[in-house]
Amino acid sequence: MLVPPGLEDAPPRVRRALGWSAAEGTLFSVMDGLAGPGLGLYAVALGMPDLVVGLLGSLPWLAGSLSQLLCPWLEQRFGSRKRAILAGGLVHALAMAAIPWVESVPPGTPRAAALLAVACLSLAGFLVTVPLWASWMGDLLPPLARERCMAWRALPAQLGMAAGVLAMGEWMHAHEGAGRGTLEAFRTLFLVAAGFRLAGLVCMALQYEPPAREERRKEAESGSVPVPVKGLGRVAAFFAVFHLVLFVSAPYFNPYMRMAGLDYRRISWILAVSFPVKMLFLPAWARAASRYGSRRVILVSGMLTSILPLLWAVPGGWAYLVGVQVLNGMVWGGIELCEIPYLLSLMTPQECTRRMAGYFSLRSLADCLGALGGDFSMGRARAWGWSASAGLYRYAFLLSGLGRAVAVLAAAKSLPETAPESRRAGPWRLAGQVAAFR
Repeated sequence: MLVPPGLEDAPPRVRRALGWSAAEGTLFSVMDGLAGPGLGLYAVALGMPDLVVGLLGSLPWLAGSLSQLLCPWLEQRFGSRKRAILAGGLVHALAMAAIPWVESVPPGTPRAAALLAVACLSLAGFLVTVPLWASWMGDLLPPLARERCMAWRALPAQLGMAAGVLAMGEWMHAHEGAGRGTLEAFRTLFLVAAGFRLAGLVCMALQYEPPAREERRKEAESGSVPVPVKGLGRVAAFFAVFHLVLFVSAPYFNPYMRMAGLDYRRISWILAVSFPVKMLFLPAWARAASRYGSRRVILVSGMLTSILPLLWAVPGGWAYLVGVQVLNGMVWGGIELCEIPYLLSLMTPQECTRRMAGYFSLRSLADCLGALGGDFSMGRARAWGWSASAGLYRYAFLLSGLGRAVAVLAAAKSLPETAPESRRAGPWRLAGQVAAFR
């Protein structure tokens, strides 16, 4: 059995749990690759206006942020994090399978409301599990091996995501222009995605859940768990602002590609190419985080991501967007890999679930506000004379890229340091280390 780095001496049940976790993450990624891009494209296929597409990128996140406040209660109500996660995952899968049935609702406002309601229920079922899962992984993984273990888990997940996106593109390309057949193809797509989600829940049920809080409290008091440094509020505020400006543009990339005349196959290749590239760069980001600390990796990766929407704002063809997505895979891995380990390093085991629930609620609320802000900014641009939808999307991309850069620069001095002083490095040296795979 493959063993994650840093867990060679861990008990067998912990190593098996990480193996099942990697399988669950891969199945979840296939599901996300199938259904994630499909929701926005499905709304476009139904003829939904830009406002509804924007709300699909915002209101479900608001519902999810409210659901995450229930995490401590759900853990207590179900008696364990595993059972609470399985319940939320089941809601996620069933609501996803119900998404295409909104076609039976009369068109116009009732159909848009039904689509938004089912999307909110589906995403709330998923997001309510995230703080519980993060708390679970925080107890399962040794603090000094978290980044490397998360990278190990993410490697097959990136391939699963790419496979899901490509399968979505090929399936929809085969039914493109078929009228009613296109909507029926979406129905099959969401049902298959729900099946992968259910298969992932089976893997989740087979995982080992760490012991109760009392034992973790004793570990913390004995010194086996590092004492967290202060600054969780500043870190949460940074990620909230970063996600707010991120979602100014995030809901609109897929509709933008459809407006640009790209077919489903080309869209899937544009989306999928970033995931194997990210897989190649994750080990480098993990080594950089182990050597220099998560804070510096987050700042470098976050600043590099600000370039991406600016490149999307430049008109270009299919090959150009593939190149942008290759860069996407290179730079996004750092911030995605280090976010949860960095947060866990600022929490004690006793407060992990409660604080993670509060953090993810704040972040999801920021996602919602960002998507609404993107829709509002495009509305203002339309009032200023921007008529083409593609041009409006590029305006949102510009705002998002500039906002990310400002957020990272503003937080550079305020985020707490968690790496040893002797391992500090400047951002340019760190970026060079990652690019050289050293």
